[in-house]
Amino acid sequence: MKSSTEDGSWIQEELSQANFSDVRLNNRFSILSEQLASQPSLPINQASLDWAASKAAYRFFENEKVTPEAIIAPHIKSTESRLQKGQKIIVVQDTTTLDFSKHWATLNLGPIAESRSGAELHGLFMHTTMAMSEKGLPLGLLDNNIWARKPQKVKGHSHTKIPLEEKESFKWFKGLRASGFLAKKQEVVMVCDREADIYELFEEAGDLNIDLVVRMNHDRITYTEDHEYLKITDELGLKKYLSTKVVVEVPGSGRRKPRQAELSIRFSPITLSSQPRGIKTSRVKSRYDIELQVVELHELKPPKGEKALVWYLLTSLDVRNRSEALEVMRIYKLRWQIEQYFKCLKTGCKIEDCRLNTANKLMNYISLMAVVAWRLLWMTHLRRVNPNLSCEVALTKNEWKALWLQRHKRQIKSGKLKAKPPKKPPNLGDAIKWIAMQGGFLGRKGDGDPGLITIWRGWIRLEGAAEMYALLKN
Repeated sequence: MKSSTEDGSWIQEELSQANFSDVRLNNRFSILSEQLASQPSLPINQASLDWAASKAAYRFFENEKVTPEAIIAPHIKSTESRLQKGQKIIVVQDTTTLDFSKHWATLNLGPIAESRSGAELHGLFMHTTMAMSEKGLPLGLLDNNIWARKPQKVKGHSHTKIPLEEKESFKWFKGLRASGFLAKKQEVVMVCDREADIYELFEEAGDLNIDLVVRMNHDRITYTEDHEYLKITDELGLKKYLSTKVVVEVPGSGRRKPRQAELSIRFSPITLSSQPRGIKTSRVKSRYDIELQVVELHELKPPKGEKALVWYLLTSLDVRNRSEALEVMRIYKLRWQIEQYFKCLKTGCKIEDCRLNTANKLMNYISLMAVVAWRLLWMTHLRRVNPNLSCEVALTKNEWKALWLQRHKRQIKSGKLKAKPPKKPPNLGDAIKWIAMQGGFLGRKGDGDPGLITIWRGWIRLEGAAEMYALLKN
């Protein structure tokens, strides 16, 4: 990514190719995106300078020429420019729900789930395809789809007769196809959770020369010359667990505490049967057998009261030894990045608090904030991957100079330092740590790396300080 300019804004550079076929809309988008990116957790009326700016923002999001696709398109182009030729790319897909049930006046939302009391919750779904480096640095979005679910009219076995393109599960194929151009010039591995355990997805990924790592959802029938038809777990059960143990950090959730899990590992080649037990139907008649590998990670001694962690990972990658099996596990663990991304979007940008009164306006707004959320995630992980870079890869000059003044305000007040930032910018590691300390991170020796929330809080404080610094400087 290019260094920031003196008075530049990262989001103006990121979305510079935006085109709504209207010069006024293009100019309004440039202003609006900078306002919302500088105060991402504030509602539109507070992030805007005045009522006129707020009204212009509302009009922008309801304009017929403004669509989620047009908003996200320039970011996708910027993402493509960050994907260096020859670099191994990890692509992660996942879906999240956006709950707007409390906003009863918002029109055209769809059902997303049921509450504990049985009441139907309403909102939107968002399916994101994100590209990362081999080390897990988020490089940007390749595809982003937002929709309101319609009630399912066809259920049961009849649902299988619906064309694939008309099913909600087609979202996985959209993400796969959006990544297809990458496989022509570099190695691509796509990582998905259990919902993507779709036979046709493995077929199409093979045609596009994209490797998959998918958590198993269906214990499918395999074909072996020795045992004819077995299920995946039956065939895997013929293998012994390796004696060596693997320690994995299990992140916390609303239902479990974070912990270290000691896993045993085993793996096996499998051949998915295109026509299980020789049964031919209209759905499977055009399928072909698929050769894959399955890797099992099993927690043999979970803590008391905790459910054992068990992963069955299906992959088209080669798995011939323990080292390659562990590499499959490492790649799958990178899927957690997209969960962090959704956390940025919901907790940091607080998009579920937005009170635009139609689903279409919300989709436009969310598409813009999706870029802002990526930026925070990128900054957090760039510090961990390459902390010695100049902070100007992430901050403008006004931002890092305002940050330097914030960091050294005590020395400045006591007269030990002059209120004049240095000519050379600090490195990225120090700068992001200083931002996090403005958000509550203590920065002690045993505190580790700062997290998303403290960086986010510090970022909001920094943007206000940078704006004031620019005004005083001018």
